Amino acid sequence: MKARRIVAAAVTAAAAAATLATPAQAVSFNPVPVATDKELHLPAGYRYQILMEEDDPTSDGQRFGGMADLTVYLPIYGSELGRLWVNHETTPGGGSLLTVARNADGTWTVLHSERVDFSAAGGTWNNCAGNVTPWGTVLIAEEYPPQDVKEIPAGLAANPKLYGWMVEFDPVTRQVRKHFSMGRFSHEGAVVMPDRRTVYMGDDFRGGLIFKFVADREGDLSSGQLYALDARNRRWIEIPRDPAALGDARRYGLEHGATPFNRPEEIEYNPKDGMLYFAETGDNKKQGVEKYGRIWKLNPQTLELTPFVDGGPGTGLFNPDNLAVDGEGNLWIFEDKYEEFMPPAGAQYGNNHVWVADRTRKLKRFATIPLGAEGTGPFFTPDYKTLFFSIQHPDAPWRSSVVAVTGF
Repeated sequence: MKARRIVAAAVTAAAAAATLATPAQAVSFNPVPVATDKELHLPAGYRYQILMEEDDPTSDGQRFGGMADLTVYLPIYGSELGRLWVNHETTPGGGSLLTVARNADGTWTVLHSERVDFSAAGGTWNNCAGNVTPWGTVLIAEEYPPQDVKEIPAGLAANPKLYGWMVEFDPVTRQVRKHFSMGRFSHEGAVVMPDRRTVYMGDDFRGGLIFKFVADREGDLSSGQLYALDARNRRWIEIPRDPAALGDARRYGLEHGATPFNRPEEIEYNPKDGMLYFAETGDNKKQGVEKYGRIWKLNPQTLELTPFVDGGPGTGLFNPDNLAVDGEGNLWIFEDKYEEFMPPAGAQYGNNHVWVADRTRKLKRFATIPLGAEGTGPFFTPDYKTLFFSIQHPDAPWRSSVVAVTGF
């Protein structure tokens, strides 16, 4: 069993007295200031615990992988005991499965840890974001697929077309499946809707698209219809069910009028207002908000698309990437800044941040991530008392890590 070090934010009388609480925002905290150091800073009253770090020994005699990304909590016994899935954004792609238990004091213990073998699916590639399905499996997004066999390292099948798909993993049976009907592109975020058939997906690419997949059967993503969003005309463009079109889904969509975005990444559904929210990270070759990025709000019924929060010096938000929605409908936004907005060049903007936006679009800075790192893969326990996420590619002495934040 493993219990890792715990770091609590300092609490002062002044900070406690200044703590903010509004009916629209269930999370009550005093925003943290901009920071440029190697610490994970949280508001007073919150604490983080490192559960696993890169190169830690695992229960199966292996080592915990690097470039931790998506984290997904899968309940075994509510919010007290569960499996924690972790993507590793590497080539070959990796995945780890932890069994975690919450202690009486709110901290967590890792009871078991293991690395997952993807060889049955031919291996995986750059396992980035994804999500959990209503039936308890994990969707794993293969990002930035190879275009040439020369890009593929030893240990993977020498076929570029085998990578760039949505992968489904069952943590109980250990079955791994690639869903070719969901299209090949630079998969990032995905969210399965309450109907258990519809999946919305982001395509992390300059000129990437927003896709919708409608499965033929509830709870079965092995076959269905893929669409690309034409936001200007508020329509979905049908991608033919043939290997050529599905294998180059972005190209087909663009040729038929789909709307390109500046790296559309994570996408989430907010059940409080019935809207979809997705992060457009931005393109550093452009200017203004096209460079800073923004959060979009999409009405899945009417396809009305409106800016929710724009990035830039005015808001303090730069290059949003990963998202999560809490129990009150607040949107948690994790940055992945371009180098010019990071220390030392962009020291005035600080390290990557975690923001919380309520439904009035008010932003509050919840955390600053250690120097050199981005926070990735946020996921709450069902009771919203713990937020799991990863610390990816940090400067030393940090290692790529999975953390649990408590104090909610």
